[in-house]
Amino acid sequence: MLLISDTGNHRVVLINEETYECIGTIGNGKIGLIDGNYEETSFHHPQGMCHIYRDNMHFVYLCDTKNHAIREINLTKKEVLTVIGTGAKGFDREGNKNPEI
Repeated sequence: MLLISDTGNHRVVLINEETYECIGTIGNGKIGLIDGNYEETSFHHPQGMCHIYRDNMHFVYLCDTKNHAIREINLTKKEVLTVIGTGAKGFDREGNKNPEI
């Protein structure tokens, strides 16, 4: 499976590598920061992605650019979760000297 960030439409497109046909989408196409299943989740200008296989499951980590967030797409469970970020832009100009733990 090939995943394409459809940035302008706020979704991720799933492509069959052999037929090059669209086999689905992740995201409802509306701007937002909503976690959940593929149909209810929303992004705001999704871009770069990285695939990781762990615990017998496939994950994609996605930079949700204008939400200032990193999103985890669980390809096995077909769910999206925000792992970093709140949707608000940060202004730490000191290099995060006192991080919250």
